[in-house]
Amino acid sequence: MTPLVYSRASIYRDYAGAIGGLALTIGPLLMIAMPTLPRLLCSVMVVVFAVYLWLTVKRHVVRFHVDEQSIRACAFRPSALSWSDIDDIRLRYFSTRRDGSRGWMTIRLSQGRHRIQIESTLDQFESILDRAARTVKENGLILDPASVQNFASSGYPIAGEEA
Repeated sequence: MTPLVYSRASIYRDYAGAIGGLALTIGPLLMIAMPTLPRLLCSVMVVVFAVYLWLTVKRHVVRFHVDEQSIRACAFRPSALSWSDIDDIRLRYFSTRRDGSRGWMTIRLSQGRHRIQIESTLDQFESILDRAARTVKENGLILDPASVQNFASSGYPIAGEEA
């Protein structure tokens, strides 16, 4: 199977935001004499944008390999989970609008302390949702109410699987 990667548009948009944020916060720190509180706030924002840049780099290099037996994430720290051993699945929706009309999802697949988290900007995210929904049924997992609702709103109803 072809490796699954995050869409270029979302990666480039995140790079632009992180680099733009760093430029807007580092610039004043280096060029303008500021009182202590504004300097501290700018320094905190530099750290926030640097972390955002690091997370974007991680998403840029990760490659997911999904088949009927397992899901593997190949990046700086490779990890793999067998579908049959997954003991927890969480599907979250983060809205960017008050009416909930726009946003993104993340799915977290867990096997004990080992986890793989994937955002909905991944190409073919729906195929992972489909396989995760089957895993819930095959493994007899009990999902939290938010995950049940998010699966249902994504077209994968998991009736009666609430904690």
